[in-house]
Formats: sequence, structure tokens, C-alpha cells
Amino acid sequence: MVSNPYGAAFDGTHLWVSSPNNNLVEELDVSGSGVVSPPILKEISLVQPSAVTYADGFIWVESVDSGVPYLNQIDPNGAQGSQPIHRVPITGADANMATTITWDGSHVWVASMENLTEISVSKSGVPSVISTLTGVTSGVSVFWDGSHLWAPEGRTRIIEYSVNATSGATQVGEVADPHGPQGMTFDGTHDWVANLDGTVSKISGLPGSLSLSTVQVASVNNTSGNSNIGGNSFSVAFDGKQIWVALITGTSPQNIASVSLDGLTVTPLELAQGETFGSGAIYDFFDGQHMWFTEPADGTVDELALPPVVPAAPTALKASLSGTTVSLSWQAPSFSGYTAITGYTVTANPGGLSCTATTTSCTISGLAKGKTYTVSVVATNEVGNSPASPTVSVAVPTPSSTPSTVPVLPNTGSDVGAFFVTSIVSVFGGLLILSWRRIRYQTRWR
Repeated sequence: MVSNPYGAAFDGTHLWVSSPNNNLVEELDVSGSGVVSPPILKEISLVQPSAVTYADGFIWVESVDSGVPYLNQIDPNGAQGSQPIHRVPITGADANMATTITWDGSHVWVASMENLTEISVSKSGVPSVISTLTGVTSGVSVFWDGSHLWAPEGRTRIIEYSVNATSGATQVGEVADPHGPQGMTFDGTHDWVANLDGTVSKISGLPGSLSLSTVQVASVNNTSGNSNIGGNSFSVAFDGKQIWVALITGTSPQNIASVSLDGLTVTPLELAQGETFGSGAIYDFFDGQHMWFTEPADGTVDELALPPVVPAAPTALKASLSGTTVSLSWQAPSFSGYTAITGYTVTANPGGLSCTATTTSCTISGLAKGKTYTVSVVATNEVGNSPASPTVSVAVPTPSSTPSTVPVLPNTGSDVGAFFVTSIVSVFGGLLILSWRRIRYQTRWR
């Protein structure tokens, strides 16, 4: 059991959880199915660790030691009891535990209650603070959606920033959110936010013209923060199909709900046998196949195994033709169907020529010259096949046939000679296939 689990992150293999009461960061084995309180593999001592994320090959943890907040860089392959590689004091941050850490592809951002701090990272050098966004009152969350940085501010609005690698963040938009914005997630199209009053909001539009649509999730509304979605945390996550929210209701055992992407369907969790959820789930996140929840009240880190479904379609199919052979590559589905992808099948029509693979590339040979093929790929898991990907067109050229006459000089010193009329019959594999006939003639000169 993890005492007082708080922040959590997945490194692709293991789960990392902070335990502020125990002054520990713990690595958990989550390889089992239907895990409740997974076994602890490793412990690292940190004073008051809080927010955790995995980025650039490292575990990043905020902690507060003697009133000074630090960002700690941890090697996930380090030994039991090893200390962080680097500890960076977070200049200008308050001494409260950080709420979230996010990674923008180049830098780590840390949200505290008073500001957002941008920290450079390096595999060989020491991380350092490079910018601070001050005046962000109640900066309870920070989130990178792949193109912009988002931060709820003052529990009344959400600010959108563009990020420059050298000049830091610049505000480009904002949207009013009177519901008490907390944690955020991104579904590939829209950003979502969990609110203190028991609602979840979806953000639409472009910078400068953002709008908010809100759906009620919790049965109890309490803007004081004692009974709400996410509590003082940021419990909203996207699993590739739907939005998940942790509900701190205080009374109902159904303290987790899913929200459809259109915002029209809210489904409370129906607890399966063997799963125990307390009344206060703090973090929820998706590891690619399962949902996870940290619960300080009962000291558990719980896995929610969802029923497998077919995966989403693969994307970004590309084709490269060489002669009558086409090489294909694509990207794996964004949603695996809550279970592992077991393979892919690429089909070229007409004719149904195909190739299969367990990776994201394969080759089809034997295409007919002069034909155009429509090619698509499907992914397969234990349930079945995904929808087909968007197609690509492959046109195999028709062989050229160009007649040509090549004269041959007559026999020297004779009045009898010949030349050859030569035609190019076809081109095959880079070789010219020729036919010719010899024409004799007689000349006179003096």
C-alpha cells in the first residue's frame, strides 16, 4: 500500500507515485491485471513530493524542503534509494506543494499557487529556471496540449499561451470559466477542464474567439472545494475514446464518471468486483490501456480495466513505389481499444494484394503495370479489426513504346551495303528490348 498517494506518472513500463506524508517517491509494478495497490519496486526519499510527470526520459517531481520548492530530475533506471540527478530551486514559486507539471517538448513547466515556472532540461547539463509567469493567482494547473500551454487562473478563467523556445510564453487567448477551473486534458481536437462546482467544460474555437460548453457531472455542487470534481487536484483524463473525471462526493461510492466527447452522455462508474475506490480520487490518468486513480484517503493506487473494443484506425499512411513494388508505412492508432495491437493488414485494390506486419511498415509486390491501386491499412487487437485508414493512391506507370531508326554505315569499299531499321519494342527493368530488320541497297559513285 502507498500511504497518501498524490501525484502519479507512467514511464511506459512502471508507475511512479509521490507520497507526501512518507516523504517518498515510489516506483510501482503495474504489469498485472486488475491491480489494486500494485507492488512497490523502488523508493526514493524526497521531502514533501507532490506533482509528478515523465518527460525526456526522466521522472520529474516537485518537492518542498525547508520552505523552498524544488524540481527534482530522477533517472527511472537508478538503483533503490538513489537520489535525484539534479535538484533545481524554483525561483519565485510559493512554498505550497506544486499541483501539476507539464512538458512542452523542450521545457518543463511547474504550476504553483502563485505562478507558472518554465525550466530548461538537459540530458547532460543541469536544468535551470528560464522564465516565470507571475500574477497567476491560484495557478492550480498547467497543461500542454501539443501546440499551446493552458493555465486556469484565479478560478474564474483559463488562459492560452503560445510558447517560444527562447522568449517563453505569450498569452494568445482566454476564456471565462466561472465554474472554478482545475485540471485539464486534450482529446486531440478540444481541451477539457474539470471544475470545482461538479462540472466538466469543453473548450472550442481559436485564440481570441474561445468558447466554453459545460456539462454537469457530480451530483453535489460545492464551490468551496470540499465536495467537487477533482478536489484540490486535477482529475480529468482522456483515454482515446472518452473523458474520465474523479468525483470527490464524500458519500457516493460512484466517485468516477466518464463523459462522451460530445458532452451529452455522463456515465457513473459501475464498480467491478475486486476494485475498491475511496471517496477521494486525486489523480486519474491513462497508460495506453488502463485508467489509474490515486486515492490518499485509503492509500491505494487503483487500476480500472475497461472492456476491450476494436481500435481506432491507423493514420498517416504513406506509399513509396519502386517498379511494381510499393513500400508502405503508417502511424499506430491513437486508441488501441484498451488492449494491445496485435498486427496490421495493408490491402491494395483492385486485386486484393496485401501484406501484414506487427510493426508499422510492410511491402506489397507484384503490382500490375498501368494500373492505379487504392491502398488502406487496418489495425487488429483481440476483439477484431479497426476501421480502415484514409486511403492513398498508387499509380504504376504503363511501359513506353517509341519507334526509332538507327542507320548503319554501308560496307566500305563496296557498292553493296546495308542498314538496319530498329524499333524499341518495350522497356523492362531498365533494359531496352529491340527488334530490327536489315535493308540491303546498292550505290554507285565515281
